[in-house]
Amino acid sequence: MHHNRTLTALSLISIALMAFHLTGDFVLGLDKGAASPLAAIILIVCIVGTLVFGGTQWGLPPLYSLGYGLSHTTFRMDGVRVARDTIGRNDSVHVRVQATNTGTRAGDALVQLYIRQDYTLPTRPVKELKDFQRVALMPGETKTVTMPLTPAKPGHVGVNKRFVVDPGLIKVMVGSSSRDRDLANATVFVR
Repeated sequence: MHHNRTLTALSLISIALMAFHLTGDFVLGLDKGAASPLAAIILIVCIVGTLVFGGTQWGLPPLYSLGYGLSHTTFRMDGVRVARDTIGRNDSVHVRVQATNTGTRAGDALVQLYIRQDYTLPTRPVKELKDFQRVALMPGETKTVTMPLTPAKPGHVGVNKRFVVDPGLIKVMVGSSSRDRDLANATVFVR
């Protein structure tokens, strides 16, 4: 936690410096030439801060992740399986997961399917929600949930402004929320 507080403090300092730089230029009438070393330092601090934080604001996880909600029971997702290890760009494949009600009351699990594909242009989000299913489960009950992974799900609009499905490894994550600790993982390779 101390590490996160230090990073947060550095971010706030860089924002304060940027605010001073902007107001100094307009309010104090500073010469643009005199302010450029300060602008370079502020830019470097902001870039390094963004890289250190890994894209999350202030380096902290979101207060409420997607899928967060109060429930009277708990769920576990196990055994994520992709029907095939390798698929073509126009192929569909089924993703299966075991959803279990680990609590003492009946409830509805919201099973969420996320994907991640690195090394694409343009850069893609760390997690993209691509499918979800609501499953009613009694206490102790386990059901197999099947969701299709069609070409439209890993596809996106490329740099040429056309729909593309990039070849490469896709990380498939299934769970009850977007938090990493709630997700079970598998992979599929797109040729």
